[in-house]
This record gives sequence, C-alpha cells and structure tokens, in this order.
Amino acid sequence: MNGSEVTRYANLALSTLQLKGDYSVAVGLKNHVLIVEGATDETFIGQIRHPDARCYTISKLIRATSAFATKPAPPVNNKELIVEILKRLVRSPEFFGFPKGSEKWPLFGMVDRDYDEPGRFAEIRHLFFTDTHDLETMMLSTDGTLLTRLTNCPIDPANVKKALYLACQLAHYRVAIYGEGTLDVKLMNEPDGSIAFERFTDGLLIDPKRLLAMIGERQPNGPSREKLNKVLRAVLQKMKKYVDKDGVWKKPFETFEADRRDEFWQITNGHDILSAVRFVCPDAGSRFSDAGSFSRNRDFEFALQAVYDFDCFRSTDLFRHLSDNGLVVTARRVM
Repeated sequence: MNGSEVTRYANLALSTLQLKGDYSVAVGLKNHVLIVEGATDETFIGQIRHPDARCYTISKLIRATSAFATKPAPPVNNKELIVEILKRLVRSPEFFGFPKGSEKWPLFGMVDRDYDEPGRFAEIRHLFFTDTHDLETMMLSTDGTLLTRLTNCPIDPANVKKALYLACQLAHYRVAIYGEGTLDVKLMNEPDGSIAFERFTDGLLIDPKRLLAMIGERQPNGPSREKLNKVLRAVLQKMKKYVDKDGVWKKPFETFEADRRDEFWQITNGHDILSAVRFVCPDAGSRFSDAGSFSRNRDFEFALQAVYDFDCFRSTDLFRHLSDNGLVVTARRVM
C-alpha cells in the first residue's frame, strides 16, 4: 500500500468517525471509540467492552470506498492504517482537514505487537499494543490451560506442549531466515495463512534443509541448489544457540517450557501455534480445518475466545491501558 492509498483510507476512516462522533454528540452521548484490526479483535473486546464505548474494525470504517468502486480496492494493511490515523490526530489534524481540537477526541487504537517495539510509537498516546506478538499468543500466554478447555475438542496437555515446541522452533527459524535475507519468510505460509508442518518436520523436529527448500521452491526465480546450501549454512550459523552444526535442535522436548516471560511469546505468532496444534492433534485438525481457497478459518480463534478466562487478561498492560481509558470493564459481559 503506497502513501497516497494510506492517505485516502486514513482520511476516509477519520471522516466516518467524525460523522459518528457528531451524531453521538447530537443525541447527548460522549462515546470513547476503539479501532481494532479485525473481526477476532472486535469480538474479544465486545465481551468486556464498556457500555459507553464503541469498537470498530478498521475495515468497517473504510467499507464505503468499495460501494461505487469500478475496480477492486488494493489490499489494506489494517495495522498501518490504525497507526496512521492516530498519528495524524496527534501531529497535525488541522492540516488534514479535521477540526481544531480533534487531537482531543476520545479515539483509541489497538493493534498486534508483531515484531514492533511499542516504544517507537510513544508519542501516539492513544495507541495500544498486545503484550505479546498478537491476541492469540496473549490469550495462550496468560491462560495456560486454555487449549485444554475447548468445547467439544479438548486438547491433551501433552499435545499442547508439542505444538508450542514446534512453533518455538519455527519462530526462531523465521527470525534467522529473515535476517539472512535471501528467502521471503512469508512463503513459509500456505495461501490461507496456515503452516503445513508436515512438509518440513521429522517427528517433533524441524528439518531446516526441507524448510528452506520449500520456501525456495515457492519463491519466483528462487535460488539455485548451491545458493540454497549457502543460505542454509548462514541460517544455521545464526541459529547456533539453538541448533548443532547439523541443524538438529539442541533443547530436548522433555525440558521445553514456554514461560510467559520468555521471548517465545514475542516472536511466535498465534497462527503458527494453532497450525501446530492442528498438526499434532487430528481432532483439532478436523474441526478447525482451513476454509479453502485463500481464506483463513477464524473458527479456532473464536473458539479460544469463547472459553478464555478474562480474569487472566487483567494481568496485562493492554487491559490496564484499555481500562484506564474507559474502554473495557473488569469482567466478561453477557453477550
């Protein structure tokens, strides 16, 4: 998404919010508004949303652009848009055509941490990040028995540990491969965003040679076999803390533990973990299979939210920020 497209969508979203805000004021309301990235975020917040607050996905705010479009709109980076909207209100709202004082609007944004360092956005005081990589890892890291309590599909704790062990390995490989720079790490994922662990694992261990070969095959004008071998050596060198010279993972499964304070929760994304759960647990694989085509099946994520203990959420910085600004209440609301 280029700069002009960011400007177009950001201004449209702000204009939509301005209209909603004018209506709220007219009927005597002063609602705080939280913008989130997607449907799972909206559903999560909806369970604890303060009655006087509103929560919108960014896609709902820009949906009007497609009403009379003659061609498909370009892909939208939801997180980038939310950051851009709040940045404009902080820095120079009047320059972008918004009224004087709009920097004081009770407008907030919630985004996944991903690989960002939130300190870089300190000036945007109304922008809040998940404590861990994303919403799913935040739920899993705070509620340790969450996966074992799924309705009609409880997952054995041993399988939970196996899935986290595989996801941990993949997370470190992704960081190393990205750092080496030759291969596009996004090509690890299937078209629907899932991870096909069966393509590059041997038992509970990732085979780095097969992983790199899979990415190389998917990459346009991918590297030659010699180049791929060179990439493998460089990746293993970056991974020497975790693998031996032959690429075998050093830490045995028996001693593995995904501690909440560990970097694991900062570099491992929830989609990798859920893919690993489906891989090691056939029942979960059957119930939460992919949606087909290029669509990501969100049923697994919604199933986690349905049984998540929201008391666990209260221990997070994200909850504190949302609560302090009147966006959420302290207990799950009746939907």
